[in-house]
Amino acid sequence: MSLTSLIFLTFLGLVGIIYFFIGIIRKDYPLLICGLFLGVYAFLVKDIVWLSVLGLLFLISPFAMSRILSKFLVNKTKEKIMDPILLRRSIRKYTSQSVPAEIIEYLLEAAQSAPSAGNESPWHFIVINSKSLLVKISEISPFASALKEAPVAVAVCCDLNLDERKGFWVQDCSAATENLLIGAKTKGLGSVWLGVYPRQERVDAFKKLFWLPENIVPFSVVALGYPAEEKPYLKRYNAQRIHYNGW
Repeated sequence: MSLTSLIFLTFLGLVGIIYFFIGIIRKDYPLLICGLFLGVYAFLVKDIVWLSVLGLLFLISPFAMSRILSKFLVNKTKEKIMDPILLRRSIRKYTSQSVPAEIIEYLLEAAQSAPSAGNESPWHFIVINSKSLLVKISEISPFASALKEAPVAVAVCCDLNLDERKGFWVQDCSAATENLLIGAKTKGLGSVWLGVYPRQERVDAFKKLFWLPENIVPFSVVALGYPAEEKPYLKRYNAQRIHYNGW
């Protein structure tokens, strides 16, 4: 190998090392991979022709190459990690760790960002962090035992005085409840949707417990907390339930 080739290989190797450390500092893992590949290739491979081609590509546009690899890696990562909507599971066991007030506020903002018929937003929310109240709510429904362990819960209610498009409040409050669940997942919380409406006995018991006015209807309660159980991703997509342009 000529002296010129040796110098060129050494130069590419050093550039690869620089890219490698820049990738570490910036947490740009595709660039890190580019640098590692270039450095190792330069010091181990003797094929000057192929190395020159690859080296020039990395030298001319390292960050463009990084972005290309990043797109590939991100797509692969998404396939493995999915997203909060797909990863959401009903969690009924929680640690004793309290949920910070700023996270509760974030969840309430998420809930109120839900769509509603005519943009009426006919909802009200009750934040419940009293342990005695959480236990009493758990006695209203046989399916609400998770509230005994939850450090906090949010009740989603409808104000019938705001329900000008009669009957659509059920859809509105459902959307708000779902936003609470997804928001909780994004913040690392576990949650579970506990139904109140339309079971009249639950509605009446909840109204009595919280002194709700006649125009306020409790719709659901979402138990929240840091999860004490883990549930894996569950694929629920069913192509047989999909129809196009008819049944």
